[in-house]
Amino acid sequence: MDNSQGNIGYFSGMPVCDKHFSVELGADYSLPDYHSEIRRILSSVATVVPARDFFGSGEAELSGEVFYKILYLGADGKPYSVTLTDKYSAKAPLDFNSNCVNIDEVSLISGCVCDSVNARVLGPRKLSVKANLDCRLLALSPALYTPKINGEGNFSAIETLVRETPSIKAQKLEGERLILNDFIPMDSNIDSVRIISATPRVYISECSMTAGGANVRGEVILSLLYCNDAESDLAQVMARKLPFSTLIKSNEVIAGGEVCAHGEVFDEQISVDDDGVKIELCLNVHSVMQGNESVNYTEDAFSTERESEAQTSGVGVMTAHRCTNKNLTQNDVFFLDEVKIPRDAVIIDASARASLGEMTHSGTNLAFGGNIYYTVLYFHDGEYMTRELSAPLHYDLDSKHMPESTLPRWSAHTTVTSSRVRCDGERIFIDSELCFAFCVQGLCNIMIVSELNFGKMIEKSFGGITLCYPEAGESLWSVAKRYSEPTDRICKRNSIENTTGAVKKKYLII
Repeated sequence: MDNSQGNIGYFSGMPVCDKHFSVELGADYSLPDYHSEIRRILSSVATVVPARDFFGSGEAELSGEVFYKILYLGADGKPYSVTLTDKYSAKAPLDFNSNCVNIDEVSLISGCVCDSVNARVLGPRKLSVKANLDCRLLALSPALYTPKINGEGNFSAIETLVRETPSIKAQKLEGERLILNDFIPMDSNIDSVRIISATPRVYISECSMTAGGANVRGEVILSLLYCNDAESDLAQVMARKLPFSTLIKSNEVIAGGEVCAHGEVFDEQISVDDDGVKIELCLNVHSVMQGNESVNYTEDAFSTERESEAQTSGVGVMTAHRCTNKNLTQNDVFFLDEVKIPRDAVIIDASARASLGEMTHSGTNLAFGGNIYYTVLYFHDGEYMTRELSAPLHYDLDSKHMPESTLPRWSAHTTVTSSRVRCDGERIFIDSELCFAFCVQGLCNIMIVSELNFGKMIEKSFGGITLCYPEAGESLWSVAKRYSEPTDRICKRNSIENTTGAVKKKYLII
């Protein structure tokens, strides 16, 4: 409690846009003549390049590219792949109001992941691809809340009940594009090697905040599906790990905050020469940094000179709870008969994607639920086949205390970085490594003074002593407001501290 004049609440990050929506994509493609004709689609994988976001004309907009990798069976019965591209964009209105103090300081945090992708054959070299993107967009603006004053009043005679609350500060950081190179030597039969497809996945092993921004380390796990006709008639799988390290620079580091990162490979060049396989990957890494700063706001006020009434209204304040990278190993077992894979099939590979669909919280525990989806590639009776499998996914994340009354908001970028498959003749075992980038906020409702009405002067008697016997649990503030007396004066007369808790004395001299 204090008697400052402000009656003001300033918040560093108030949501002016908080949208979670889907974007549907669909396009038809024609393959060049140098591609093999399409006999059957085996699998479809989508990679969403992290969104570019900006705002203007009262709207926030995000846009980017999606890369589709289609594995298909050619007319000759051999597997082939092709990479296709599409663009996405989405808009959402910004809800600016009179409380926003600096439009230029709006922070935009967006993200898009592919929820599903499907491809179908339209002709020998024609196909159609449809995808559904799950997009989240959060825009934060500094806001200043000043109550409306009705009537005349001396601001030096106003008592205010000031509370403290955390308020979010957040920013999205984009790192420089990284070029990663590798070489796989092959001593013999190099002329018979054909790269069918390359699937890169980004694994974040470390993401920490430094004085200059976000320090990110990890590796790109590259899965190569290839054929070596001189050694085997079947496709084979080879994995490579390409390490990387980068500093994503920031002009302002949030004190006491947290940071998370995720990345995508948006271009890969794989070629075979006389000595082996050359690899060049282009990597894009993004980071989100968030934390809280402690801010004061006015919950109640009254005048010590005039009759007064304070009106309050609810304000939703966003707070940061977690911003972190976490990794998980998932082990799943499927019976071949139940998933309709022949027991004598040759299991070649398994690719996977994962999605989180719900979050519950209790105290410091955040529980995420979702599913992991596998595409198993196998060979049987002279044909390459695929089977779609799924299993439940669960992850528990420790958080700072999030009150049950908080409305949680979260986003999670989930990457299955690798999947190892094996079979014992009756069951198929898939061991997967998952990398999560969690970003969790909470929206709490607080009551703040929105209007202060002044009336006539208060007539006070002098020379007498007034005794107040506080009710059980009554606070010093309620006593001072009842008698229109400054809290500091009551404390001085009664030799007590100015606190917001219950009055412990039997009576108070007013």
